Amino acid sequence: YCLVNRALARGYGLKPSDFLGKLAIDSRGVEPGGLPEMALLDQQVLEMGLPVEKPRYNVILPDGSHRIRRVFKIPLIEGRGNRVGVLSWSEDITDQARSVQEREDQRKLMQTVIDAIPHSIFAKGVDDVPLLVNKAFAQWWDIQPRKLLGHVDTTLERLDPVTAQEMRDSDRLVLESGSEIDTEMSVAFPNLGMRNVRLVKSPLRNTEGEVTG
Repeated sequence: YCLVNRALARGYGLKPSDFLGKLAIDSRGVEPGGLPEMALLDQQVLEMGLPVEKPRYNVILPDGSHRIRRVFKIPLIEGRGNRVGVLSWSEDITDQARSVQEREDQRKLMQTVIDAIPHSIFAKGVDDVPLLVNKAFAQWWDIQPRKLLGHVDTTLERLDPVTAQEMRDSDRLVLESGSEIDTEMSVAFPNLGMRNVRLVKSPLRNTEGEVTG
């Protein structure tokens, strides 16, 4: 090590001088289990002369706490163009990463719950892109959820023109009025044939109360 800033040293309960003049191998206790991986990245930077990024790197600090960092490395180049070292810096993304994981856990829980409901459940945004589909909906329409999510909704194209238009009109009414509708209609589903269904549609709203789907 030839340069270490206070922020890095403080995170390990050390002083910058505790690092200077030492080989990375001498500091293996600083990041348990992390040295070999970082050493490989250093080697890659020195050999290729190109910057590298590790979006997620788990670190165990001396106090036993677990942190998640995004690591960047670029080659240090002296005046004659020779690569003489590696400059590394990292960003603590623990809070963001945990927030993303919590949202994913909540999404999986909600999906598990709605998949257990026998009623067809479907949600889409104002851009007509599906946001959520349960198993019952997929079975009724004889389509795989992965072919719906993230793509413009095409399920209505499977209906006769009159029924499809009624569906579109009901969507537009909910979006424009911001109110729930509760009606009954006959629908010829691809996988079930003609069925009389109760159709309930409610507006999706964001935290500001704006209708988003």
